[in-house]
Amino acid sequence: MALGSPLSGDGAAAGAVGQCGPYTPAGVPVKFRVSSPDVIHSFWVPRLGGKVDAVPGRINEVRLQADRPGIYRGLCAEFCGAGHAQMMLEVHAHEASELARVLATLPQVGTPIDGGDPQ
Repeated sequence: MALGSPLSGDGAAAGAVGQCGPYTPAGVPVKFRVSSPDVIHSFWVPRLGGKVDAVPGRINEVRLQADRPGIYRGLCAEFCGAGHAQMMLEVHAHEASELARVLATLPQVGTPIDGGDPQ
C-alpha cells in the first residue's frame, strides 16, 4: 500500500510519512491519498474514522482528523495475501506547534513521498 504525505484541506503539506506511518497535526482535518503497487488493500484507522481502498492504478482519498495528540493504530482491512496480518500502521498526531520539531527528528526513509502519483 502506498500512502502519500498528509495534506491539509488546501492541498499544502500537513505532515510526513515515517517508517511506521504518517505524522499529522492534531485537531486538523488531513487528506490521505492512497494507492497500491500490487493488489487491493484497505487503509483504515478505526479511531479516526473512514476506510478507503488502495487500488492498483488509482489514487483514492480519505479525510481523517485526530482530535487530540496521540498514536492511532491502523491496518489493512482487506485480505490481501500472506503478509496481510502484518500490515499495521500508526498515525502519530502532534500539536501543530510541535509537529515541525518532531518531523525534524525522524530518520529519512527512502525517497520522500509528495502525495502525487505513486507510479
